[in-house]
Amino acid sequence: MDTLTIAQKIKSVPVEKIFGYEELKEINWLWINRDIFRDIIYSADTKDELEESEIDEFLRIIGDEDFVELLQDRMSDKGFVFMDSIRFKKLEKGFKDFGVKTFIFVNRRYLARLLVHFNDEFDWILKAMTVDLSGYNDRELQEVYKEYFENNARILEEIAVNGSYSQDLLEWDFDMDTNTLSCSYQGEKTSQWSGEEAITRFEELMER
Repeated sequence: MDTLTIAQKIKSVPVEKIFGYEELKEINWLWINRDIFRDIIYSADTKDELEESEIDEFLRIIGDEDFVELLQDRMSDKGFVFMDSIRFKKLEKGFKDFGVKTFIFVNRRYLARLLVHFNDEFDWILKAMTVDLSGYNDRELQEVYKEYFENNARILEEIAVNGSYSQDLLEWDFDMDTNTLSCSYQGEKTSQWSGEEAITRFEELMER
């Protein structure tokens, strides 16, 4: 049996069955990593058609991200947001590493609750972005801030979940280990901010 057939089996089995729940709507978050890939294939092989050698070969050639991608659309339809465990750990303080590369599906309602604290703590990111973007146009800093960044929870969610955000020709990357934000223009790094630096510079420019 070819790999496409196994992938189709995984894409066809109900995600509730994969994770062992009758319903997922009350679940806050779920984890997935290579340790359970084989079990997921077993769940998808409802007619016991697969040989162990076929499963071994499939697991050998498929990457972690490619495997998880087989579930992403359906988990999104169920109201879950995909993110890696490193970023999730920043939001869910009690989360412990599994020791292997792990991905998380977070219930969007639960994510909204987690983001309240994140947005308060990292609101300075929006100020840093304002300073960066205002350097590439002739508009006033306050005007740029109010139009694009002030209280923009969508941008902070993008940063929390994916670690990056882009606008026009600028791209920002947030390092959760160091709590620093870097900005690049057409692939060339132009700035790096800590929270204190961003707030200080933003306030200086606002007073001019």
